[in-house]
Parts: sequence; C-alpha cells; structure tokens
Amino acid sequence: MRVKGAGPLRAHVPESELVLPAGSTLDALVARFSIPSEHPVVAMVDGKRSSLKNQLRDGSHVVLVTLLPGG
Repeated sequence: MRVKGAGPLRAHVPESELVLPAGSTLDALVARFSIPSEHPVVAMVDGKRSSLKNQLRDGSHVVLVTLLPGG
C-alpha cells in the first residue's frame, strides 16, 4: 500500500510503500509513525474518509491528515 502524510503530518509520515500483515487496521498503520498526540489523525483511504478501526486492503492509497483549528 502507499501511504503519505499531508499538512503538518508530512514531517512524521513520509510518502512510502508499505507491506503490512493481512488484516492490519489503520490504527496499526498509524502506530508505525511517531505522530504527536496533539495531531488527531484522520485517514483517507482511496480518496474517502475511513475509520481508524477499518482493515486495510492490498494496493490501497492512504493519506493521513490532521484537523486544524480555525474557521
């Protein structure tokens, strides 16, 4: 699968290709990176927002973003 960070998470999640065990969740993917707790993570999988509890599929494209305060 392909993963990258966007916005402030770029510094913590470099664009890369990863192989994870079958049945891995987005939570397991996020745990591989040192993302500070002040950055709540939102995952986009194949262009759609996804729960961190969802299982990943081979070949997915994951973008990890964080919510920013403001209006």
